[in-house]
Amino acid sequence: FCKPAFVHSVRAARRPGVGCDLAPLPCHGKNGNGGCHGNSLSNSGIIVLPIPSTRRELLDSTQTSYRELVDELDAAGPRAGRLLCVDDWTVKDLLAVRAWWTDSVMDWVAAGQRGDRPIVPAPGCRWSETPRLNATIVRISKRESYRSVRKRLQTGYERISPTVESLNVRQLLKTGVYPWAGRFP
Repeated sequence: FCKPAFVHSVRAARRPGVGCDLAPLPCHGKNGNGGCHGNSLSNSGIIVLPIPSTRRELLDSTQTSYRELVDELDAAGPRAGRLLCVDDWTVKDLLAVRAWWTDSVMDWVAAGQRGDRPIVPAPGCRWSETPRLNATIVRISKRESYRSVRKRLQTGYERISPTVESLNVRQLLKTGVYPWAGRFP
């Protein structure tokens, strides 16, 4: 549950001036254009998670990665939430941040489908301030049980497939569909 892709995204999200890696789930294999869909290192040594290029790739990678995460968390038992994962974050802290981002992205997409423009990443927060936002999420989740955080993660995960299925190809894969998303699909 503290695999390199997760660890990288936490470290990136905690460094000032570095945006949060919102792609929590790695892809595997090759796309139809011969492009690699495995994790790779950039020139800076940072793990780069490729963006799936089809609906099926996105759903498959999400389902596989989530199932692997749940299996690892279940095998670790109820005390896993207290284990240190990255720097001073526990597994529970990491899951709380992931649950918040998953819910937020699903909410942003729903707002975009309604024609609304959500406030991203959060009211009073710029993208360059995601480390502060993530720290706030962790602080707030301290009062929450590990079980509750896992339930929120599960609930967010259950929103992903129906949301992905509801989007047309343009909404799912093209940039510029939602003005608030900037250069990201």
